[in-house]
Amino acid sequence: MRLDDLKIIISIDDFGAGYSSLQYLHRLPISLLKIDQCFVRRLPGDAGAAHILEAAITLAHKMGIQAIAEGVETLEVYDFLSGLGCDLAQGYLMSKPLPADEYTRWYQQCNGRYACWGGL
Repeated sequence: MRLDDLKIIISIDDFGAGYSSLQYLHRLPISLLKIDQCFVRRLPGDAGAAHILEAAITLAHKMGIQAIAEGVETLEVYDFLSGLGCDLAQGYLMSKPLPADEYTRWYQQCNGRYACWGGL
């Protein structure tokens, strides 16, 4: 039996920085590609970062993988990523780090998704 048959979700964190590798996308049953915030925080003004994000999102989708952007702190960046087709976002715009009891309340209130503007 394969890991994806068991509904196990595997994500690559900090994609595009550090030790992440394209080889992981090819050899492992990846479900989520978490694009490093070093590109996200330069949006929307940095054309190079925008091109890298667009390429990473497109690559993920062509491989059947969802793309998540890390470090989303403004609605402007959130909307920009939505326009690129990014599937998910994580960052201070959605919520700052919370103690466990506050997180549980937040999660139940929004069903685990940032829904104020419809989500990505």
